[in-house]
Amino acid sequence: MKLRIGFSLFMLMSGLAQAEMQALTTDEMGNVTGREGIAFEWDLRINADENGVPLASLPLTERRLALQLANRPNEWIVFKGFTGRINFPTFNLDAYVLPVGPTVHADVARFGLDNPYGRPALIMSFPEAIEFYDFTIGAVSVEYGATGYLNDPTDSRSFLGLQLGNSIPGQPGLLTAEGQATIYGF
Repeated sequence: MKLRIGFSLFMLMSGLAQAEMQALTTDEMGNVTGREGIAFEWDLRINADENGVPLASLPLTERRLALQLANRPNEWIVFKGFTGRINFPTFNLDAYVLPVGPTVHADVARFGLDNPYGRPALIMSFPEAIEFYDFTIGAVSVEYGATGYLNDPTDSRSFLGLQLGNSIPGQPGLLTAEGQATIYGF
């Protein structure tokens, strides 16, 4: 992915270097309209190849994601056997200004929000189904100690596993996310 982004930036900069820039008059600027946001593909491979198959060279102890929450020293939530591939064929990001007032369903006091209305926001949407290629979390556990994230990945304290995919090898499981998510307060 880094190579793909780097190559894309190189091609963009090469094109800009060869472009001839011309000043626009005020009237010409008034006729310019923008496109709708940014659309890109996001392919996330987590300890796996393009089909979501775990990398054979990676030991089980390295296939984990450990989270330590603020104000909880030496306590870890560890996702073990963390592998797979998630592909977002189209990920849209757009700018937006929130409406000046809330809808009749909004309860600002309930969530302790500081009046977000009329503020700038970002809108994320996924117009195509999100693809899961054998995305697996083998187990989840709560671990303790300064290096709790390194505890034995097969211990009996683990619970809760998750696997998203398709029963046909090499084919993705699909998740359709209709609608959009709005992010504000940044």
